[in-house]
Amino acid sequence: MVKRLPLIKVPIFFIIIFSLIAASFLPSEPARKYIYQAIWFKGLWFIAAIGIILNIVSLLKGKDFRLAAIYLGFFLVLSGGFLSSLLEKEGFVEMKKGETANGFWMEDKLFQPLDFSLSLRDFSVEYYPEIKGKARFVKSYKSQVTVRRAGDILKEGVIEVNKPLSFGGFNFYQYGHDVDLPGQTILQVVGDPGLPCVYSGYFVLLAGMLISFRRIWKTIL
Repeated sequence: MVKRLPLIKVPIFFIIIFSLIAASFLPSEPARKYIYQAIWFKGLWFIAAIGIILNIVSLLKGKDFRLAAIYLGFFLVLSGGFLSSLLEKEGFVEMKKGETANGFWMEDKLFQPLDFSLSLRDFSVEYYPEIKGKARFVKSYKSQVTVRRAGDILKEGVIEVNKPLSFGGFNFYQYGHDVDLPGQTILQVVGDPGLPCVYSGYFVLLAGMLISFRRIWKTIL
């Protein structure tokens, strides 16, 4: 039987989980400064990562690929989340019909340039049927945009609520519009380099759990 090391010491595990929960209630900049980029948090993550890697090596030596896959999936999810917390870029861009943006403004009022441009072909707002004596409620926003680089059209699409446009590692979400400036859209821009790693981790975790379930089912039968 292969002797396995503990995955993560329990106190470290709970500190990491509670820190992530606390960070989710903070604005992105304080969360990065006081938690994700803090030396103490990086140290805890490093200890947890080493523990998981040692477990994976131990399991592979013992040819327990099923449990090794589960540990690897957990490691990828943890690593992707950590990478996102450090390198994620988030901000907003406002455009009128016919205007073009080459970047976006982040929370700390820094301008983040893009290696492509985003042009607004058209913007429309759809309202629910008007009810007498009551304010009109917005049903949907639609921003028709074109992505260009060096004058060449690379992509065209319509951005709606819950239907973002993805390009160049960034997602463009329909955020709203300025009621005082008709025809002007407000888009939220999110660049998350750790997302592919997180998705890969979920896939590996699912594969490991399905294999485990299959073995348990065969034992029962």
